Order: sequence, then C-alpha cells, then structure tokens
Amino acid sequence: MKAEIESPQRQRDGRTRLGDPTAETAVGSPDRPSVLVEMQGITKRFPGVVANSGIDLLIRPGEIHTVLGENGAGKSTLMNILSGMIPPDEGSIIVRGEPVTLESPHKALSLGIGTVYQHFTLVPTLSVIENVILGRDSGFVLDLSEAERRLRAM
Repeated sequence: MKAEIESPQRQRDGRTRLGDPTAETAVGSPDRPSVLVEMQGITKRFPGVVANSGIDLLIRPGEIHTVLGENGAGKSTLMNILSGMIPPDEGSIIVRGEPVTLESPHKALSLGIGTVYQHFTLVPTLSVIENVILGRDSGFVLDLSEAERRLRAM
C-alpha cells in the first residue's frame, strides 16, 4: 500500500504523484508558484514489505498537506524520510531547487522541514510553546519570548 494525499495521480510508470501533477518544478518560475520541497520516486523497503513505492510529492508556499491512509500504508515512513529520521532506498529530495540528503532530523530542521505527527510526543510538564520549540533551539539557552515571536511568524 502507499501513503496517499487527496487524489493521487497514477503515472504510466506505476509511480504515485501527490500534489499538483501539472506544476513545474523550477523554483521561482514566473508563471507558477515556487516548489519548496519535492520528493521524487521515493521508495523504502523493510524486510518483507515495501513501505513506499515511487512516491512523488510537491510542496509549495502556503500549502498544508495531510497524509491519510490505512494502518501500514506507509504514511509514517514517508514523513520519517522527509524529516530525516530514515533514508529512502530510492528517489531524491529537492529543497528550494537543490538536491539534498536528509541524514538527520537536525539537517531537515536546518532546511525548514518540520513534522507534526498525529501522536505528538509531548513533555507533559512543559507548555505548548516549550514543546513546539524543544527540537528547534540549539544549546541550553531557551529564549521563550524570541521563540514565541518566531512561532507566531510561521
């Protein structure tokens, strides 16, 4: 099974295209919105199962995406790849027109890629803002007012 968003477009080569299949991938094209993140042909295999097979995904400024599917459809696997938790076996990730390797969540965050999971693991004794910025701020200095300003700007 594959993770699917809204109405995936099945391609002749068997790949699944998520997002607008007619959009250009060039960043800053004058007649189309920029593509912030593109996943091309993402495939991930685990022993005995193919979690993702040839997934394409386009993300543009201002878009909100929800990944829906049955248990075992590959949703978490796809998001773990995008957030740098696990590498794809095949395919590529392009951020703002540049091919990237997301070898860690820190690398993904440094490129502006963050993920909010359905079962967001919270630290119960922290506030909402403290939980949101937990993985974003470096070192041991926590500037809550600056973090709140940045969060509101998102």
